[in-house]
Amino acid sequence: MIKKIRKIYRENEKDYTSKLEDMYEYYTTNISNASMAASLKCCVFLLCLYKALEPEKILDLGSGFSSYALRYFTGRFLPESEIYSVDSSEGWLEKSKQFCQLNTLNDKHFYHWDEIKGKKIPFELIFMDIDFSKNRVNYYEPVCKQFLAERTFMLVDDMHKPILRNKVKNLNFKERYPVLEETKHRKRYSWLLEFGG
Repeated sequence: MIKKIRKIYRENEKDYTSKLEDMYEYYTTNISNASMAASLKCCVFLLCLYKALEPEKILDLGSGFSSYALRYFTGRFLPESEIYSVDSSEGWLEKSKQFCQLNTLNDKHFYHWDEIKGKKIPFELIFMDIDFSKNRVNYYEPVCKQFLAERTFMLVDDMHKPILRNKVKNLNFKERYPVLEETKHRKRYSWLLEFGG
């Protein structure tokens, strides 16, 4: 699967970047900022991952530009997929939802973490970028207990931070794929984990 993902990334990186970069610039100037938002490179890789997997359900943990990117992409290419955007901040969740509404994108399935944390919902693709680092360490284990499907790929952001990297190393995943070159932006980068399968 990683070979397929990398192939799709090579074939689509420039196109997806060109489709997202103007809105990313607007978003990080007017809504959030580049240090808080997932990087453009990471969002482009997330879309390529989505295209490779064609998941029925996606968990977008940490609403923001990733919520926009996933909904923009699914609305044009795979509209039958369900995206659940989840955040620990009511205010930020509403801001992300409004941003999608203003851009006439799907605004369904925006949830506060407390609304779904006790539920069991299988997702084939999870993007993990919720809350601040010191709090995010508490999300990994509940996510792994409640939201994994028979086979799930999880893109975990901010692996340059030791507090997060050390926690992720101890998760019970099947395999970790090096996706540094596809997601690294300045000194920030992600890991891709495969569970099950």
